[in-house]
Amino acid sequence: MAVLFWLLKLFSNSYTTIVEFPVKFINFPVNKIAVNYVPNSLAVKVEARGYDLFTFGLWSDQDSIVIDGRYLQQKSVGGKVYSYISTKTLLINATSEIDRDILVKELLMDTIPFHFEEKITKMVLVNLDLKISFEKQYAQKGELKMRPEAVRVSGPKSLLDTLSRLRTRPIKGSRSKVGD
Repeated sequence: MAVLFWLLKLFSNSYTTIVEFPVKFINFPVNKIAVNYVPNSLAVKVEARGYDLFTFGLWSDQDSIVIDGRYLQQKSVGGKVYSYISTKTLLINATSEIDRDILVKELLMDTIPFHFEEKITKMVLVNLDLKISFEKQYAQKGELKMRPEAVRVSGPKSLLDTLSRLRTRPIKGSRSKVGD
């Protein structure tokens, strides 16, 4: 019985803790791609009663914190333009997106930087990395054909400008009889 009262007391106390929330990005430029590390979750300092924190962790789907590209700000440094979002802007939205019994105190990252480059799409040839061996008196007749011969890839222009071919994972095999 004493354990039950102890648990009830713990659950009624107020606690401050740090919780990781996944992030969801919306309204970002479709013709641009971030080439720097962009976090897939944010650490958030929250305050709530023990029971609310316990049930939030167990039963909550932990909705994502939405990062809206409309709030992107830009700064020019040495002729380059850098974009970022201040998490102070996100704090207002995060408070309304998280359970009403949990008070969002602060997001632990003060800004989220974005280094954008032009996003391009191009066709790239595929090289088959195949090593095949045959038993004595067996040989390959004709040339092997790879399908697809090329694939469409999308990404930052600086990376795709240097990409002309993609190589498959190595494939090894042996043939010992006709029809294998």
